Amino acid sequence: MTRAVATCAECDSVDTIMESMTRGRFRHMPVMDENDRLCGLISIGDVVKTRIAETIYEAETLRGYISASA
Repeated sequence: MTRAVATCAECDSVDTIMESMTRGRFRHMPVMDENDRLCGLISIGDVVKTRIAETIYEAETLRGYISASA
């Protein structure tokens, strides 16, 4: 638990959330809506899972691009 709770918005990027979690050394972050009401909770597991999926997609896209131009 932290005294000053860090939050994120629904529109925040995965990279921004991951940076905040890493810097603050916490594993969960409340997600607030546009009216500053709690609308969810994101975990470091969610962030890592999304980042891995993005990396796999980027790698597959690059492989497709390379094989198409060869």
